[in-house]
Amino acid sequence: ITTAPITQMGIREQLEAMGYETDTAVVDKRVEKATKKIADFLNISEGDPIYILERLRYANNEPLSLHTSYIPAELCNRLFEKDIERIPLCNILDKDYKIVAKRGIETLESIGAGTRESKLLEVKKGFPLLLLRYVMYSQNEVPFEYAEVIFRGDRIKLKFEFHR
Repeated sequence: ITTAPITQMGIREQLEAMGYETDTAVVDKRVEKATKKIADFLNISEGDPIYILERLRYANNEPLSLHTSYIPAELCNRLFEKDIERIPLCNILDKDYKIVAKRGIETLESIGAGTRESKLLEVKKGFPLLLLRYVMYSQNEVPFEYAEVIFRGDRIKLKFEFHR
């Protein structure tokens, strides 16, 4: 599977455009206080409430990636009352909260599967995975989502294209 930067087009939309059957399972959803690390990414105060949403993505009925999104609670009241399993998060944020992605910053690194990742992604512990981290900024240059996406290293190829 070859994908473009997630900040340009969501992984689900890219997979479906390539003809893959996709599915999403919500692994966990909760509201917590932002750690210093997350608060720094989102330009909020440590301890501010954030939504944490973990989703497991499937392509052709096989686990492909684990997505963990962190969103400031003040930006989207009652987020977990929305249909977060069937509707892409970016669509919910746009339609229901008028938050539109203007730009994003991504980093990519390789990691080995830990116990939890190996179980969810159906790989052996230590299996090579790709960790994509990104911050999305709104039309007002406000960071509204920090995410970590862990891809199976044997099922993903990222394509980066630059224009001048």
